[in-house]
Amino acid sequence: MAAAFAAAFAGGDTPLACTYAGGNAKARMSAGGDSSLCSRSAWSGQGYWLDHQCVTPAYGNNPAVYTFIYRTNGQVGGGDSFVADVTGADRAWQVTSYAVGPTSQTSQICAIVESAYPSPTAASS
Repeated sequence: MAAAFAAAFAGGDTPLACTYAGGNAKARMSAGGDSSLCSRSAWSGQGYWLDHQCVTPAYGNNPAVYTFIYRTNGQVGGGDSFVADVTGADRAWQVTSYAVGPTSQTSQICAIVESAYPSPTAASS
């Protein structure tokens, strides 16, 4: 799901990216009616690559969140990187939130998550 969203988002096909979105991501991308990201392509396509990924474990009634951080070789939505958070189960996976910003900020997200939730292999070493 994150890969499909990333390809469309970085490629400037934000209406297609919107089809992979739900929750807060869908609401943000739909804001603005005819000028929303869901209604029009917002920028020219950029190259992109997966920079990092991490998981916030499920707790209570909250599902696990799979975070994917992508870097780009140009501007998408005002930044040179973007983050897609994916939640769901079975066939109902969606990008439920996203953020765009400078790599200096987005690259810190997984470091924070991983310090709060170290992987079992890191905790045992």
